[in-house]
Amino acid sequence: MKLDPTLVQQLKEYVVNNKNVDSTGRKVDLEFLSNDEWLQDSAVIDRVVKTNGTWAISLVFADSSKAYKFIVRQIRTCTNFNKALMTAQFMRRLAAKDPRGTFKVKEEHFLISDN
Repeated sequence: MKLDPTLVQQLKEYVVNNKNVDSTGRKVDLEFLSNDEWLQDSAVIDRVVKTNGTWAISLVFADSSKAYKFIVRQIRTCTNFNKALMTAQFMRRLAAKDPRGTFKVKEEHFLISDN
């Protein structure tokens, strides 16, 4: 099988341009980890998903003012669905900075198409 010469040239250019992929990151690359003031005004959403025969509990911290700005943290796993739901609700209430639940994520912030 013979490869197209333009494809071979593109592969060579790709290898040359991506030779520094294994280089160390810059401080700017991890700035989002230390810039966490937005978490004070974030909505906390609990999520229970069945994976590999257990129920995985995770919390989603979503910015209520900016769409697509969120962090998902897995908390633990449970074998019982009802226990997983109770644990998720308890962990959400503990993690939420807003106990009344006034911070909400609005659906209109996301560009969702039904097509």
